[in-house]
Amino acid sequence: MTRVDWANHPAVRKIDIRKLSVLMALMNQSEGKSFSEMIPSIIDANKHLTAMGLAFTNDEIKLIFDVMKKDMSEEEVQQFNKLRSLMNLPTWL
Repeated sequence: MTRVDWANHPAVRKIDIRKLSVLMALMNQSEGKSFSEMIPSIIDANKHLTAMGLAFTNDEIKLIFDVMKKDMSEEEVQQFNKLRSLMNLPTWL
């Protein structure tokens, strides 16, 4: 999914503008990085949302991870699955 496709995804239209701002910053910071390089940005984005009293819904998390996984190697997908497990996210993500 390209950046343009992602920005036009129907699910994105439902995301609170404040969350969308954090998400867009995360996507910009993550561009061209490996999954392990993205982890600090993911943690920072989560901290920023928490400080605003916000959190992504399961559907929003799924969308985010689907976008991030698009360019991952098999090893990075395995790392992603470990992170998902550590975060106690549903297996359907």
